[in-house]
Amino acid sequence: MLEIHRLTSREAFFAPEIDRLRAEWAADDARTAASLDGADALDGDCALCAQPTRFALVGGAEPNWRESQTCAHCGLISRVRFAFQLADLRALRRGGAIYLTEQTTPAYFWLLKAGFDATGSEYVEDPARREMLSDYIRTMTGGLERRLRHEDVTRLGFPDARFDRLFSFDVLEHVPDHRAALREFARVLRPGGLAIVTVPFDVNASASLRRASIGPDGRVVHHVEPEYHGDPVADAGCLAFHTFSWDLLEDFRAAGFDAVELALGRDARGGLRGLQLAIVASRRAR
Repeated sequence: MLEIHRLTSREAFFAPEIDRLRAEWAADDARTAASLDGADALDGDCALCAQPTRFALVGGAEPNWRESQTCAHCGLISRVRFAFQLADLRALRRGGAIYLTEQTTPAYFWLLKAGFDATGSEYVEDPARREMLSDYIRTMTGGLERRLRHEDVTRLGFPDARFDRLFSFDVLEHVPDHRAALREFARVLRPGGLAIVTVPFDVNASASLRRASIGPDGRVVHHVEPEYHGDPVADAGCLAFHTFSWDLLEDFRAAGFDAVELALGRDARGGLRGLQLAIVASRRAR
């Protein structure tokens, strides 16, 4: 069963009761990793698929819990499944629009095939690459989706109050002006709509680290050693402009969200081991 703790500050995260809980979880994860004995998967039950499954692991003796625990049926990794479980997707089956800031990934394909009213996009400036990715999308969705949609999350091409749920998975750290993206997220959500966002999050820091920025001449300025993350639409990887921390929650509030929380969750049997974190932010009523 999914256990969720909704935290609004660094102090709440490091409160004694949460500290004890995280220590218990870490110890259980360590025992599980030690018992794998070369196995690369764990038995469990996927809440999205509502059936028993095998959760595939990566990382060997020290599994990368956040980036694996991939369900054999839906093909989704742990942090994506955690975010979808936070969103109460069952309510959206009766009507409700979803925006996902990706379109060429298992997460988007799953939403489409599950019958949700979902719109996805990628940031792809090269027309030839857009066409190639459109072919890929047509193949992966069985023709349900035919074209790649190009969007800049700091200037979205949607009308106000278009969506009920917005998901963004490890995208925001690659956006130089992340506050502009948050304002756009708030603009395209209906009042009371939810944004559920994952980012690499430094729980120990009190402020986010600006890793790089765009200078007046349009060139990238590196402030620390460059860090690149995997990118589904670019072989070279994607530069991280930020390592976020607790001040990101205040950026959400300033952009037009209220009830902004960092959700900490666990469901060992459900393939949600490790430090599962996601920001859940409700769009302020106008």
